[in-house]
Amino acid sequence: MKFPKQSWSVAVCLLAATAIIVSFKVRSTAAQAGLRAAQDLKQDARITIRPATDLLAASPSAPMIPASVVFADAANQQPSLTELQVNLDLPPVEEFILTPPNPDLKTLKTNLSMRFAEEAAERLGATIPTTLGNQRVVLQRSADDPDIYSAAVDFNWDAFAQEQQERQELANSGKLIPVFEGHRLLRMERMQFIDPEQIRQALQSHQSIRFTPQVLQGDPSNIIPDHELMITSIGVVEDLTRTWDPCARTGKQMGAWTFGALMTAIANDDPSTHLIADQMVQSWLDLWTGQQTVNHFPVSFRFGILGLLRNWRLFAQDKNGNVDVSQAPFQLNAIVNRIDLAQPSNPAGELRFIFGYAPCSGSGGEGQPAAFNVIVEYRVPVAECSWARQWHNLDVSGPRFNDALQSITEQVVTTNASQNLNRVRTNEAFTSTQGIWEQRQFVLSSGALQEVPVPQTPNGDTAAGRIDFNQQTCTPSSNCLAGVLTSYINASQQDILNNNYTVPLSFPSPMSPFLGGSALNGPLEQQLVFWQGNPPPSSNQARSIFSENTCNGCHGRETFVKFRQVENRQPGPPNTAAPSVLSAFLVGCSTSSQSHPLTDQTGPCPPPPTNTCNLQNTLTQQNPACISWVQDPGDPSGSTINQFAEILRRAQILSTILHGCSSDGLLQSLVRPHISSVH
Repeated sequence: MKFPKQSWSVAVCLLAATAIIVSFKVRSTAAQAGLRAAQDLKQDARITIRPATDLLAASPSAPMIPASVVFADAANQQPSLTELQVNLDLPPVEEFILTPPNPDLKTLKTNLSMRFAEEAAERLGATIPTTLGNQRVVLQRSADDPDIYSAAVDFNWDAFAQEQQERQELANSGKLIPVFEGHRLLRMERMQFIDPEQIRQALQSHQSIRFTPQVLQGDPSNIIPDHELMITSIGVVEDLTRTWDPCARTGKQMGAWTFGALMTAIANDDPSTHLIADQMVQSWLDLWTGQQTVNHFPVSFRFGILGLLRNWRLFAQDKNGNVDVSQAPFQLNAIVNRIDLAQPSNPAGELRFIFGYAPCSGSGGEGQPAAFNVIVEYRVPVAECSWARQWHNLDVSGPRFNDALQSITEQVVTTNASQNLNRVRTNEAFTSTQGIWEQRQFVLSSGALQEVPVPQTPNGDTAAGRIDFNQQTCTPSSNCLAGVLTSYINASQQDILNNNYTVPLSFPSPMSPFLGGSALNGPLEQQLVFWQGNPPPSSNQARSIFSENTCNGCHGRETFVKFRQVENRQPGPPNTAAPSVLSAFLVGCSTSSQSHPLTDQTGPCPPPPTNTCNLQNTLTQQNPACISWVQDPGDPSGSTINQFAEILRRAQILSTILHGCSSDGLLQSLVRPHISSVH
């Protein structure tokens, strides 16, 4: 029997609606399961050898299908069907079990098994397709022990033994390495290792070897932060062959690291005319000139943008009335390697360019840097080990360093730039008449930079009487979304404690928008924002981690940062200009008023320029000399101290990757700290 096309359409719609309803029921059930308490993770590296026959068999099942969420508000002319893939990263591994090949049993590959915490494992599928190092594998749950997953892999045992030999030598010399949980520094502990002789015995006897992830953590002291992670050197950001100063008229227009060159490549435009890029950037800036609606929330007009447009057009306007990107008043502040943001879909993390608005003075000379930063963030289409080694080999100085750095960045920002662009973000107070800081996020959609929700951050802030979706005015005491926020944190508590969660577009129901249209902070002279909830969530630790992973919590009271991690620098000649000041969250601090729990310094951290810690001295001590410690704002007793050393954390991740590259990075890809943040 044949049905009319209209009947088929109705049937398909009904099926889709049913699937959506079922998915939300499943999500609600999973959220309630997250209320269970977290197990304590094992701290010591246990190393044993046992017969291969003791390994548990795995049972096949249907593959897990990644979830996705539509993150635009199509009804309000937001990007059409722009999807944000939910990060289904694996939970932390508690124990590894490696069994070498055994030709007598016709097993030619290594069997890799890993044990997850029980409550984390029970939420995983029976099979998990993933990427380990450069190998695509399917992890399968054990038929006998549901906490164990296994796969057959290619593994370089000799290289692994050599890695552990080097670790043994460092440990015997007294080497200490940091231990992090998420962004937080917990302690320094002695480097752990597996005796290389045990590895050789296991290989010869074809017996399995068991160990914990601590034997894989890297040594951050072999990383040079200002070469490999965060490059702010004036010799780079004011390189006259790669950057351009429209006020001083120095440098190279449309040089490789100029805002104009990046926008032109993203627009797939001709750099000699750049008319398409001019129109794209003009349309992007126009978003501030009227109220936008993002995820059903209003994002307000910002008056100061008119001054930016006026200043830009005074000396730079194309024939169609758009701004001229070749004369962009955005100066380069930093080039940043965010390999710490690696995930299965993007194993080498991100490359970021941080620009600051620096309008010219009335006489046409250098003006004062304004409170307006633009961050252009790209995925890295390069194999993880190759990317890590390229940055680690940036040990040259002068022009040769810049040449080598450009060869790295061109792999991302020149070829397929539009496909590589993850997002553009802005942090600014310049356009506010009240001094309120705001962060916005934009993605490329149909050739335009269109506004989308900010990640991991619900709508509703303590700033400027912002209205939440319940139409209740936010105040510092209510902290907005009070009951809803508390419900979300309580329902997601276990996932938050594991740093493995994604704030949804809507909560608690599909008709209740939740993820914010933008993130507000301040006025900074009066308050720094953090997320609390009223009444407070049942776990202050979960509250604190959640708040720390939001845009305005990470750039606010939870880390004691005044919304910019990288300050906009004062432009000027290379022989007189100073690099951007970095936050204490990034580099730590060295002077304040109270005793520090780990070092002789005192805290909390002072604002620049009092703080003397910088990239160069971040990693110079066996016990880091520069740590930022912050009193937990959610603890009324004031006794909870959270410690941050962000550059040290990123250095350890880069070092862990490099240590594992000789054995293809197979195991190291499973031991990175889980952080549900893109900041």
